[in-house]
Amino acid sequence: MNESVAEQPLVRVPSTTSTRYDDEARDLAWQLWGFKHSRNGEAVARELQETYPGIDGRTIRRWADEGTWAETIPQQIRALAPAIHEGILIDLMAGAAEGASYLRAAARGEERAVQARVTAAIALLDRYGLGPRTDPFNLPALPSETDYDMSPDKARERMWARHRDEF
Repeated sequence: MNESVAEQPLVRVPSTTSTRYDDEARDLAWQLWGFKHSRNGEAVARELQETYPGIDGRTIRRWADEGTWAETIPQQIRALAPAIHEGILIDLMAGAAEGASYLRAAARGEERAVQARVTAAIALLDRYGLGPRTDPFNLPALPSETDYDMSPDKARERMWARHRDEF
């Protein structure tokens, strides 16, 4: 996970009643309840069984009710949203670069093109904003009759003239 997300402080949910589980168990249950298990106390209890044997869904539901977890989770999400968004953008940028490298290697024959990886690479490029053109009226111009010079310099110049506004 992005380091900036980890730096965001989480609200400590104080215990209002005596319990055999410590505040760490309650904090972990709160995070699992709100961010992983969609407010499902039974699922949280199952995940905590190894670390906290005997904890049950009823305990998690009681903690959620007493600690007003349903109100604190949206507050935390709003506080974390900018850092999460930044992390997603960084991952998309890195994924788009990796996807482009993979597609280039596959096009050169250096890498075996696996359909799932090709699809993922294209999706990453698309999500990052480098997807295919969807505007049929923004097609590159066909070469004119006077474009006889096929030297690399002239070809580069023609390409730049056609796509200058895209950069």
